Amino acid sequence: MRLHGRDNAIDLVRDFMDRSGGPPPAAVLVFTGPRGCGKTALLTTLAEEHLDQHVPYAFIDFAALEPGGIRGVLDRLVFELNRECAAYGRIAFPRYIVGRIVLSLDTAAADPAQVRARIDGVLRQHRPDQVLEPIIQDVVGTVLAAGNVPQALAQPVAAALLAGVTTWKGRRQNLAPGRDWYGHQDLGLGHDPLDDLALLNHRARNIDHGDNREQVERLLLAAFLADLRHGFTRTRYNCAVLLDNADEPLGRQFTRALVRLREQHAGNAPGDPDPMTVVATSRGSLVELLTGRAAEIPTIETASVADHRQRRARLHGDRRHWYLVRLTDLDRAHVQTMVDTWAPERGNPHHLALVVHGLTRGHPAAADILVHSFAAEPRNAIEPRERLRGRAPGDARGAETVLERLERALLGELTRSGPLVDDLVTCSPATDLNAAVRLITRGGLPGAADPEAVTRSGVWVPAGPGGTLVMLPVLRRILLERLAERGEGAPAGWEAVHTWLRRDAAERGDPAGELHHALALGDLQHVAGELTGRLRDTPVKDWLRLLRAVVAAPVAGPAGPPNEAIARLTAWADPTERPGSAVARLVAALWLATDPLTGARRAELHTIVRNEYVAVAPFSPDGLIRLYSEADRHLGLAELWR
Repeated sequence: MRLHGRDNAIDLVRDFMDRSGGPPPAAVLVFTGPRGCGKTALLTTLAEEHLDQHVPYAFIDFAALEPGGIRGVLDRLVFELNRECAAYGRIAFPRYIVGRIVLSLDTAAADPAQVRARIDGVLRQHRPDQVLEPIIQDVVGTVLAAGNVPQALAQPVAAALLAGVTTWKGRRQNLAPGRDWYGHQDLGLGHDPLDDLALLNHRARNIDHGDNREQVERLLLAAFLADLRHGFTRTRYNCAVLLDNADEPLGRQFTRALVRLREQHAGNAPGDPDPMTVVATSRGSLVELLTGRAAEIPTIETASVADHRQRRARLHGDRRHWYLVRLTDLDRAHVQTMVDTWAPERGNPHHLALVVHGLTRGHPAAADILVHSFAAEPRNAIEPRERLRGRAPGDARGAETVLERLERALLGELTRSGPLVDDLVTCSPATDLNAAVRLITRGGLPGAADPEAVTRSGVWVPAGPGGTLVMLPVLRRILLERLAERGEGAPAGWEAVHTWLRRDAAERGDPAGELHHALALGDLQHVAGELTGRLRDTPVKDWLRLLRAVVAAPVAGPAGPPNEAIARLTAWADPTERPGSAVARLVAALWLATDPLTGARRAELHTIVRNEYVAVAPFSPDGLIRLYSEADRHLGLAELWR
């Protein structure tokens, strides 16, 4: 599948790898975003189309790894970085291999002097088949056992690793450089390397005691990094390590240990280049550990090496060695390309792209699912609400609806927790996370027993620079459909939840929230009356801001043909009462035009909006020109939808 809208992210990775203008920053580049935003697709595209056979790289998916420790991760990195890359050849890892040899030695019955002598003797062996080859086979076997690596790579990778620590065409092992490093560790320690290697062996034999596991893994990771610094220097580009799902416990453990070692080395050897560019993905929990949940971070449109350096100058500690970048949604042009690629003959392709983008806000996975579902629909009608309940394409059983497929893509493993999904459905009318938390903790509704699970569910995203968190818009809209399915009078149904939120907003002095939920309940007469009353004594920019917040209210079900719907919704209004009747029609038409499930029949709605703005404009004390401008804008939108 083609990757849409991620060229900036790929260029950013290339800039963090490029040494031609000097050493690039040694930062862990973390792309973050909600489920389905294309994090894994980005790494896969980087690997297959931009790195393979160009630079050595490794790809690790922490969600697919069996539980284990950092040593298993390092084994895999050593393996993958030595896959054949014609432009670069092999990378030697003598320090890491020495550490792995020492870990394997059984010295349980020996005293400290005997342990030193044993280690010294093993490392001075000349024949690689005695110790070296078994260790390399162990490294390779560990990686193969973890899966997702072709067996055919085993022999060439083992040969490359062996060649890195042998001389005379593989007839003599040469481990002295790897051994000697343990005495100084690039920190100027001045130790006898055999002492530190004996301590490493002791800790490995007592791995569950105290902090021995952490110390062993830390030293192996330091050896791995030193091997790269000393052995991968004369190249234009860094090697790359791609870490998918770094939110997983082992992913967090590995990346944070890596950053701490990088910080320590930078403090002892300022300016020493680091030849490894690390690119990770995070759904959010890793980012929250580093910055907090609502932190403002750059997007792929604004991120750059220069921006990272500016931010780094203001930061302290290991936070300087991270660069967090948010993957933004696709714009309309990218969605149009998806439609032109997959559904060029389904209705009006331009209208279809507008509908898909309006419903998904450009969320990549959701847009892909919807475009393919419309492509599989034999009829030309662009009716998103109807399509959501249609069968998802490619389902052999024919049992999954498009709505269910979207839920699966957007909720992921959360779909296995029925109570949590029920709580998220209940929270879907809340306009932000704060309102959702109030609803959960004070609403007295059935379910909603675990507010922390709801808030940490990974479905809340920044609404903008202000830091307000809202439910992922496309997920909110499909969960609102689930809420409407609970039926009239349900204890946690549409009416009950919106009624509570309406009352809560009124008690907090939030007119936008109160009118928003009133409109969701169908109380158009009250909403229009309030907006009419505010029209004469409210600055037009504030009145328009209030109007937009109100008409963003969800619509509970299909409204029908536009003219019939407006007539039905405003049947109570007296046409001779001005500006009240015009405001009522304006609110009704804007409400339906704003609803992403309205479909492609929007030209009439925007025409009504245009006419009612013109009718309302003379009644605003300072808004005549501004409201006429809004009328012109909707005239253009009406033409767009014809």
